[in-house]
Amino acid sequence: MSRRLELAILMLLFALFAAAMLFVRHQRARNLAGSALSSIIAPTGECREGFKSCAGRCVSVDEPAHGCAADGCDACVTENATARCDALRMCAVDICHKGFADCDTNRNNGCETNVLIDPDHCGSCDTLCPALAHAERGCGGACTIWRCESGYRDCDAVTGNGCERDVMNDPLHCGRCQHACQSGQRCAHGRCA
Repeated sequence: MSRRLELAILMLLFALFAAAMLFVRHQRARNLAGSALSSIIAPTGECREGFKSCAGRCVSVDEPAHGCAADGCDACVTENATARCDALRMCAVDICHKGFADCDTNRNNGCETNVLIDPDHCGSCDTLCPALAHAERGCGGACTIWRCESGYRDCDAVTGNGCERDVMNDPLHCGRCQHACQSGQRCAHGRCA
């Protein structure tokens, strides 16, 4: 046997071994192989029950990559989520992407809410950040102050009481937090006088 032939056989055996290891170790590879085997069209040109013809091959009616149910072959589209076919063979949300949630349970818009930044659904669908004094509500995974109204500041770093200081008129926080006017001075328009 020539050296080239031996090398070719050795490379083929190595490739077969690698493919077998991939098949054994990875569920997705097994699923792809099973899908490929099940996609063979019957001699009559029709697919067996539970399958439909898409692009000349039989695919499962429960496969979101080819739409759910018997009609159509367009993939399920679920915003910010992984799709699945539900018991009614309709496209549905399987898992929301990190930071998103399906707060309105509308199957047509996927996981529409970013719970990391939405103060009406902060951290979860059921968490509504409360109104804050002289402040705009915010969300950074938890309720926060987004910004203070002009002339007000959050000097105590307590989110719950909002922007509690009027730095335009407060002699203890004149113009900014922790800037006190001297004895006998008052604060007017954010300046000690």
